[in-house]
Amino acid sequence: MNVRFHLSGLEVQETRDYIEHQFAVVGSEHPVFTTEAMDEIHAHTRGISRKINKVCTACLLDAVATK
Repeated sequence: MNVRFHLSGLEVQETRDYIEHQFAVVGSEHPVFTTEAMDEIHAHTRGISRKINKVCTACLLDAVATK
């Protein structure tokens, strides 16, 4: 028996909320990304959470590497 289900991507505000929630879970008290940055992340990932995670991780690693 096969079961398939398709989840659509998050909306822009849902993407922002998702990113902010992920940082809150790890204890961040300050915004890490600007609203504009989160909107760009949404546009690039189309709200797919797995892709959001990858892009955010890449951005953070780049920030650390160029500091």
